[in-house]
Amino acid sequence: MNVRTYLYAAAVLSLIITPRTAFADMVFLKNGKELKVEKAWQEGDQVWFIYQDMKASIPQSKVTRIESGSGDPKNSSVPDQQPYIPAKRSLVLHKEGLGDLKWGDRVANVADLEIKQTDSGLKEVLEYVRPQDALKLGDAKLTSVVYAFWRDQLYTVTIWTRGQANYHSLRNAAFAQFGNGTRIDRSGEAYLWSEGPSDVMLEYSKEDQHGMLWMRCKELDRKFKLSQLSSHTSYIRLIKSRN
Repeated sequence: MNVRTYLYAAAVLSLIITPRTAFADMVFLKNGKELKVEKAWQEGDQVWFIYQDMKASIPQSKVTRIESGSGDPKNSSVPDQQPYIPAKRSLVLHKEGLGDLKWGDRVANVADLEIKQTDSGLKEVLEYVRPQDALKLGDAKLTSVVYAFWRDQLYTVTIWTRGQANYHSLRNAAFAQFGNGTRIDRSGEAYLWSEGPSDVMLEYSKEDQHGMLWMRCKELDRKFKLSQLSSHTSYIRLIKSRN
């Protein structure tokens, strides 16, 4: 039990063993319970209180109102209209996926997914985005991140940038994680990595100034090809044509 949980439990226990007159403020919870505390106030999305000279807090979303020891609710009500806005989810490259996701993760176990493309052009492959992603990777500002699931398992991740400076920052992040890779001679710039659990391609188009980092799970791709006998390059062409 952490300190905050202990203090919360202790305050609830005070409903039974401590007289109300020993406290200055009351915190009324949405579950119908009341916390008798020495002092209570709201800061941001938390309601803070002092209990037995110790400071703790509970989420504002769990609180109906605060009353002073005199029973006067004036200037102490906690508004229900203040929505909780979660922080954006940071993105970090790793060798088996992106951020908190790894190859093979199931759709049902991934928070905040929203369907992007029900018809990806490949049988049994669905594309999703996560609105809570912070569209930044290292120093690179991203335009989008697309997660493709095959048979309900994370199969590929495609990251897009726009502008040369953002592409260079994305390239630095890829080099830091995967090494320098193998450069391919094209009209723009492209690199491939094929070692480890992932196939990776980084590409920049000078014509439209789009950068793309594409990663794919090797093991799932092997199963995908056995089941559908489809070339992986068709999927790359497809997602690039839709950007």
